[in-house]
Amino acid sequence: MADPSQGGEYVITRELDGVQFMGSFTGNTSVSLSSGEYAVELSDASGCAFPYDSLFTIEGKNRVDFSIPTQTIACEAFIFRPQSEEDLTFTITDPNGTTLSPDSEGNFTLGLEGTYQVKGAPADPNNEIVQE
Repeated sequence: MADPSQGGEYVITRELDGVQFMGSFTGNTSVSLSSGEYAVELSDASGCAFPYDSLFTIEGKNRVDFSIPTQTIACEAFIFRPQSEEDLTFTITDPNGTTLSPDSEGNFTLGLEGTYQVKGAPADPNNEIVQE
């Protein structure tokens, strides 16, 4: 196998769609990848390739479940409350990038035309579900 301390190149191929992530390395290197299966090939400084025989699997994190309307029509403002059977805390960002705060009942007032970003996270900060 390639000696990582000497450096070289890597090619990581996502099995799902064949997308490749390439770069150079010297010593330990981190590469940000989404969940899925990946083939890895290292090449040493002289260009000698060393493919790994098995695939590497990155497990996905659990996701929260909630529903929101895809499109709304309102005069002046739309009062919105995300629906979920899970105990979630919501963050909503308006089209100008401002984070909105809910009222005492958990409702958000959407007063601008445009696209809003809605994120749901477990109310329990120790829960390992990814926020999206």
